[in-house]
Amino acid sequence: MTSTPKTSRPIVPPDRDVAAMSESDLQAYAATLPSAEDPPLRWAGDAMDALTGADGKPFGPPQADDLDVLFASGPEAVQGIGNRTVVDLGTLLRAFEARCRAQRGEDPRTWPALMLMRCLIKRCEVDGLVLHAQVRIVTCVFLCPAKLAFCRLARGGDFLGSTFAGPARFIGTTFEQSAHFHAAVFLRGAWFHETRFEGETRFNETTFHGPLSLEHARFAESLDLARAVLAGMTWLDLSGLRVGGRTALAADLKIRLDQIHGRILGEHGESLAEPERRAPNRGERGDALSYAADQYSVMTGNFAASAGPAAWRDADRCHSRYLDLWRRISWLRGDYWSWTKGLFFKAALGNGLWLKYPLELALAVILGFGLIYALAMPHQIRADNGKTLTPYLDSAPAAAALPACRDDAVAARRPAQNEVGCLCDIEPGLPRILTGLYFSASTFTTVGYGDWHPVGWARLFAAAEALSGITIMSAFTVILVRKIIR
Repeated sequence: MTSTPKTSRPIVPPDRDVAAMSESDLQAYAATLPSAEDPPLRWAGDAMDALTGADGKPFGPPQADDLDVLFASGPEAVQGIGNRTVVDLGTLLRAFEARCRAQRGEDPRTWPALMLMRCLIKRCEVDGLVLHAQVRIVTCVFLCPAKLAFCRLARGGDFLGSTFAGPARFIGTTFEQSAHFHAAVFLRGAWFHETRFEGETRFNETTFHGPLSLEHARFAESLDLARAVLAGMTWLDLSGLRVGGRTALAADLKIRLDQIHGRILGEHGESLAEPERRAPNRGERGDALSYAADQYSVMTGNFAASAGPAAWRDADRCHSRYLDLWRRISWLRGDYWSWTKGLFFKAALGNGLWLKYPLELALAVILGFGLIYALAMPHQIRADNGKTLTPYLDSAPAAAALPACRDDAVAARRPAQNEVGCLCDIEPGLPRILTGLYFSASTFTTVGYGDWHPVGWARLFAAAEALSGITIMSAFTVILVRKIIR
């Protein structure tokens, strides 16, 4: 049976809320550690003999070697060190590696794991460390900026439930085995720039506040961020991210669009070097938007490779956002013709992705041309052969005297007052507008019943409407078929 250390005090005193503390307050609090209430982690030769604690007294030689518990035999073999202050994590890691080699030999498989539980970590600046021992940092608090630069963790590393009160930077670090950040909290951003995850990586229920950079990160297996909490994330950088050896992630990145939409780095024209401020000139804003557009392009491919209508809708939204950003880039770069075409493509056809845009445009075209025909040029919309029967224009007595129009022979015997030669002969108002809309709809759909035809300048309007009808209906058909095939 595995024993666990007793927890005699909370990891952080109740009057200390690391989430609400500023950088200076965190550093001031870390400067008070260790103390009698927060004893330092000690081992033989830890080089802390000359250092002083919060009470001003030197530590002196350690009274007990805290690392000995990790090399205990029997039921005590798997046990962690809890409720201590880690003065320098880098020094501790190197000391533990040396102790493993001295006591267990050169085979890392026989080494115990370094498990820190509910510890306060005062300093974490580790550069170029090659660590063969397994490290598990569980429910600890990093009171300072955490930095692991160009390190190699041969047996992976776990940061389960730990809180990073300062910025966390894993720059160029390699996790050769699993890396678990389950339930970890990054309060001031996380940078995994050029980090390699060669084993299983988990970010389940991980909470990110501030920036999240995965620039040029490499994941051997799928990266699942769908269950991470990104509500407090200020910006996300996915540039150069590769999962499973592919840049176009091919559904290996599991993430929800609502988690990242509007948060991609550069999406709002901010400076790439200093995302907290806007870029000062048009060129830099254009570069920032281009940076974000490339990331949306990759996300389009990732969602498109996924299965299910929800993923396909997210792919469409990413592609639409990609086109929107490039339209803004065209404006910033002075390419106003491309901007105009892009604006029309979005307003008229919804970037070729959404059915409602061509439908709304079709209704607007039919209504607009119908009003033009009925109000502006009714005398140029002629009836076939100069006359057509319009029974709904008859007065009540005349209509009662006429037989029902059951066939062409009966219709041909109607009196002259029931015949009109052009749209202007119809009573002004609703009947004329309805007839104009009818002619507009038949022209837009290119049906051409032949009961009405344009003359004069109306021919130009009718030709323009017919051309727009063919174009809009073709676009609608393409979008509809694309959705049906999916």
